[in-house]
Amino acid sequence: IESGHKIEQSTLTWDEKNNRTKVIRKKEDAHDYRYFPEPDLPHLYISDKKVRDIGATSLTITHDMSSARTISDKIHMLHKGQIIWEGNKNSIENTDNPFVVQFINGLSEGPIN
Repeated sequence: IESGHKIEQSTLTWDEKNNRTKVIRKKEDAHDYRYFPEPDLPHLYISDKKVRDIGATSLTITHDMSSARTISDKIHMLHKGQIIWEGNKNSIENTDNPFVVQFINGLSEGPIN
């Protein structure tokens, strides 16, 4: 900003191969930031108390496990609005929780239907 460069609003993704972010979509105006409800996702309410209890300084909700592993210290997995697993990002690979195993491995068979 101080050097006079223009800030461009955009949507970014993480390029794990090159270890950097890259632009996937430029945003021109405020209408590009509209919220579109996802019809298959139940409403999720996370109380201030829960955020304090887990010591969160920021919260990201994503289905992208690559991003979750990159940006997080802790991961909480939700199913039908309930936390079904929580732990650090390294321990998720070793869980025997069938919901988590199905989700992180992209399996079609399991408890998630």
